[in-house]
Amino acid sequence: MQKVFSTDSAFAALKTDGSVVTWGNDQAGGGSSTVAAQLTGGVKAVYGTGGAFAALKTDGSVVTWGYSDHGGDSSAVAAQLTGGVQTIHSTDGAFAALKADGSVVSWGDSASGGDSSAVGTQLASGVKAVYSTGSAFAALKTDGSVVTWGASNGGGDSSAVAAQLAGGVKTIYSVGNAFAALKTDASVVTWGDSTAGGDSSAVSAQLSFGVQAIYGTQSAFAALKTDGSVVTWGDSTGGGDSSAVAGQLTSGVQSLSSPFDEEVTASASSSSGNGAQIVMTSAEAIAIGGAQRSSLGFAASTQPSGTLAGMRTTSVAEATETIQRVDVALQSIAMRRARVGATHNRFHALIDAVNTASSNLAAARSRITDADVAAETAALTRAQILQQAGQAMLAQANTNQRQTLALLLGER
Repeated sequence: MQKVFSTDSAFAALKTDGSVVTWGNDQAGGGSSTVAAQLTGGVKAVYGTGGAFAALKTDGSVVTWGYSDHGGDSSAVAAQLTGGVQTIHSTDGAFAALKADGSVVSWGDSASGGDSSAVGTQLASGVKAVYSTGSAFAALKTDGSVVTWGASNGGGDSSAVAAQLAGGVKTIYSVGNAFAALKTDASVVTWGDSTAGGDSSAVSAQLSFGVQAIYGTQSAFAALKTDGSVVTWGDSTGGGDSSAVAGQLTSGVQSLSSPFDEEVTASASSSSGNGAQIVMTSAEAIAIGGAQRSSLGFAASTQPSGTLAGMRTTSVAEATETIQRVDVALQSIAMRRARVGATHNRFHALIDAVNTASSNLAAARSRITDADVAAETAALTRAQILQQAGQAMLAQANTNQRQTLALLLGER
């Protein structure tokens, strides 16, 4: 078993041999009998909406099943999904497939981004990445422009910021119903549901420069700036209001953690047809590869992903891939060990600080409660001398009285 995916009420398990097993609500993707023959092997990834699955095969074709109005029926675009698909993205009710030629094919609920005919011309080529909210898609093109479609209140309508999205966009972030585009000049443009991060007018001055990364909850964004400060906006109950800790977010912040554990992917294809692509997966490794290494800034390579289960060494290619996967696994282990080591060092530093404080406290307590032996001995000796001197004087006084009495009696 490689990984398990889900809709709202069904599961799909991708096995190491490339086959898929499904169970759960038949209509929501749990029943795949109609496409069973196509799921017996060659599947490399599975994607899901709220009620349907889409399987991406190694030959670049796509197989879908589940509720038709959630993307389970792709017959209308079947000819476009027979090959060349690099990755698939989804909203709650629709899919969007990014192809190697830079085009995008969408299907499913039209209100959730399944119908991209209004922007079909713009999606015919030059798309390098696709992003999604719960009900809309945003395509980032090679010229830095952005094309959106789907539910207007979910980010499908970007007409209000169209001029700012005409170019210079570096990457796009999304929450449940809003998008945030980070531009090459380090500014941020937002659109979508105004209550869920789509409206950043209250902090627009702070987002006009110096932003290096953006993070999101389900309904709010947080922008990390190069000076280590953090700017937030969106639903106050979802993290959009950081006024209570504003003083602590003015500097020194290194990174933020995303609350989402789900896999996030972004793929980019070269419009020149050289096959360069960037694939990023939060749950796995990050791979950069392609033949046009000068344009990417890295040496051309292929970074394998997946587990070591089922790997063989019966051929040079299989042995090479196995070695590459082992290298990736070792790199992952090294990174995890580094994080554990850093945490271990911080614990040791904290323990040393606590031990020092404990020693200082013990010394102070000793000074307060313990007696000064030398001073107390001197005081005892002094008291004893005084006592003995007093006793001697009293004895002498008694002797004088007896002598005087004896003299008086003798005179008689």
